[in-house]
Amino acid sequence: MRERDVTWAEIVAIAPNFSGLRKLELPKVEGSVLAALASACPLLESLHAPLVSPPLPLDCVEKMKGLKELRLKASAGSSLRIPEGLRVLGSLAPSLTHLSLLTLASPSEADFDVFGTLVHLQLLELGDCTTAPHSLFKTLSDLTRLQRLRLERGYAAENVGKIGRAHV
Repeated sequence: MRERDVTWAEIVAIAPNFSGLRKLELPKVEGSVLAALASACPLLESLHAPLVSPPLPLDCVEKMKGLKELRLKASAGSSLRIPEGLRVLGSLAPSLTHLSLLTLASPSEADFDVFGTLVHLQLLELGDCTTAPHSLFKTLSDLTRLQRLRLERGYAAENVGKIGRAHV
């Protein structure tokens, strides 16, 4: 076992001592380690991990009822893979204001439906939107608090006008 792996294992072992933690920013970390740490900190309001090694079991966020900011990005040369899909993000609808899932690996068309439930979003950044349904733009136009939007890859065509008529 590498020294870095031993260190992360030790941190995960004592993570229950951090249950009152409100903000967590991590350097390069494996998705399973990130999930274990996040699960041990149900009071998190901000989770930022700019270099996550896939896969990432995202169901760990369900316990974080007050999470306002979730920013995740895959480590260089990889894509952020979320095996169970994005539907779990719906549990964050009452609190989530900032969501950044860059380098997201081709979410399914059904995964995009969850964004319409996140009515408090002010910032949304999504990686690979090539599989986004045309209805995504209508969904995003209904997010009346959205102030910043970043969509990577994908096709806008005539549907981009729907965002232009949004209440943003």
